[in-house]
Amino acid sequence: MDDANAAPASATIILKRISRDGLISLALGWLENVPLCRPHNVDATTPEEAAQHVLDLRDKYARYEGTNASRRDVWEQIVYVDWKNGLNVRQAADIDFQHVFEKPGWLRWSASKVTISGHERIVNFHAPVFMKKLRRMMSTLAECYVHITQHDSLPLMLVRIQFTQKTYFVAFPTSPVYVFHTAFTVPYTKLLRECIELSLSSPGYNATLEHTSLTTKSLESLVELRIKPRNSTALGGWSVYANDEVDVSPLASVEAVVYDRTQERESKRTRFDSSVLERVEFKVIEKEISVRILFEGTSVFEGLGRLAELDKIDETRMPGWVSGELGVSHGVIIDGHQRRSEMT
Repeated sequence: MDDANAAPASATIILKRISRDGLISLALGWLENVPLCRPHNVDATTPEEAAQHVLDLRDKYARYEGTNASRRDVWEQIVYVDWKNGLNVRQAADIDFQHVFEKPGWLRWSASKVTISGHERIVNFHAPVFMKKLRRMMSTLAECYVHITQHDSLPLMLVRIQFTQKTYFVAFPTSPVYVFHTAFTVPYTKLLRECIELSLSSPGYNATLEHTSLTTKSLESLVELRIKPRNSTALGGWSVYANDEVDVSPLASVEAVVYDRTQERESKRTRFDSSVLERVEFKVIEKEISVRILFEGTSVFEGLGRLAELDKIDETRMPGWVSGELGVSHGVIIDGHQRRSEMT
């Protein structure tokens, strides 16, 4: 295999973390794309023998699905037998994508807002345009490999960008107002952001990415908070009216209001379950006194909601930035108001 097209050493390690069924799916996919993912021994035979060899391999991996073969059995078959000459960058991309699907918490994602002339705007993402512009911009600086696939369960187009020693991921919604991405590190930060902005721009409309205060390991959380229409969860204590859980307006006379303790508990619970953010951090500055607040757990706001439901905390006194309603994971709060999204 040409070293320039060889997969990074980490690909084999990540491959070992893929489920048995995921490994079978990868192998079958590669065997459907033999010109790019050629298995061992195919080149050393006649065309007829090569074709038969590929068919035999497809049958072998298909049979694995109905047997008790272990994940290790399938992994060793791939690494030490059928692709023992090594994996290439296309296969490394497939492995990373499969890992993202199976292990959603593998990467930490940030959300950036797409604006044009300072205004939020829905734009169209065109994968061929993005790939062409990125390759052209990177051609004089570093070898660059770009692979794109549709997320298997979320309305996102996943882009994997591999440089010599670095790999980045970007997720584009179908009609993005937000773009999700892993951390851009030097020396490619400015270049990557410029390329994304160019790919989302059109004649007369130059797109800009603005960093937001939302970072999480869950792509699903980003979709819930930044793509799907906000439901009544974002309304906090007013959600019972949006959901038609009570028949009267909050502006109606006191005599018309029927108080229901169950509804109150439900409104407390739903206020906090808008995401599965696992880490939330804020710096609170009040009268020149600075305090850093950090919440960590498998689902920060769900835990706070549970405490509110049990009347351990008074949710009516909690601001939106600490209840999950603002959809942020970090920021600076000055005199009770969110002033900056970045931690300083």
